[in-house]
Amino acid sequence: MRTKGQREKLRQIKKLNRTKYLISFLAIGLIIYLLSILIGQQAKINQLRDIQEEQVVSEQKLDQEIEKLSKEKADSNNPEIIEKIAREKLGMIEPDEIIVKDLSQKSRQGVIQPSLGD
Repeated sequence: MRTKGQREKLRQIKKLNRTKYLISFLAIGLIIYLLSILIGQQAKINQLRDIQEEQVVSEQKLDQEIEKLSKEKADSNNPEIIEKIAREKLGMIEPDEIIVKDLSQKSRQGVIQPSLGD
């Protein structure tokens, strides 16, 4: 038989063991919770990086477009460029020029300059 002192010690040991198990269980739960938060945050970081990369590519394309438009704007005052666009896109000719169409090849056009001295 156990004495009263031994029973009290046993009760304290059991209580201490329960406390240790409870603390261990809570610590494991906390670790699992923190890991789940960490994994979620990492996924969000990766998603934001992808969005950032897409925006950088978009910004580069816009910069190229701005550069192209700036060049076109600068060229818009150049008489040679204006004449080229007028001829190619608008089909315009000089007053002393004659348009000759080759019927065998409908997609081609030629411009004949009149000879002045012949």
